[in-house]
Amino acid sequence: MTAQEVYELALALLDDIESDGTVSDDTEDSYGARAIPFINSLQHEIAYAEGIEPKKITSLSDELVISKDSCYRVLQYGLAAKFALADQSMDMYSVYQSEYKTALRTIKASESSITDSINIMSGF
Repeated sequence: MTAQEVYELALALLDDIESDGTVSDDTEDSYGARAIPFINSLQHEIAYAEGIEPKKITSLSDELVISKDSCYRVLQYGLAAKFALADQSMDMYSVYQSEYKTALRTIKASESSITDSINIMSGF
């Protein structure tokens, strides 16, 4: 999933999408420059929860390394919360930040096999 897709999902949550599904120039001017650093910050936190290495994006056309599920269920709410906070819309911030934190806790960490190279578990 690209950063642009998540950006548009977050704007839809904030009701900043035009009726034809496009992003207006005013909205782009207001949120566009802030989107990349916000997405990088959130993606880093989500990647850590997923147990993968984060990768910074440099444009909204870049692919995100986190799972598509996390983009839909987690990242869009975090991004909407950041935008709402930047707009000083505390009611919207509270709702979306709560959704983000709740969804972040549901990410299942990846499991990896552990080899007992010093045989510490032999007595158990």
